[in-house]
Amino acid sequence: MSDELVQLDDLDALESALSAFLAPVRPSSQYIDKVRARIRRRPQVEMAPPEAERQRAIFTLGGVLTAALLLVTLARALYYLFGNKKA
Repeated sequence: MSDELVQLDDLDALESALSAFLAPVRPSSQYIDKVRARIRRRPQVEMAPPEAERQRAIFTLGGVLTAALLLVTLARALYYLFGNKKA
C-alpha cells in the first residue's frame, strides 16, 4: 500500500513539473501581426478563368489559319503572275 502512495506522489510531482514546463506560451504581437499580414496578402499566382484560356486558344487558332490562308493566296498569286506562260 505504501508503494502505491509513493507512486502517486511521484506521479503528482511529475504532473506538476510537466504542467509548469509545458505552460502555454503567448506569441509576441509582432509575430501575430506578421502572420496576419501574410494571410491577408494576395497570392503571387492567380488562376485564370477557363473562359479566358478558351478565348486565347480560339484567337490563336484563328490567327494561324488566317496566316496560312494569306500565304496560300500569295503563293497562288505569284504562281499565276510568274508561272509557266505558254506563248
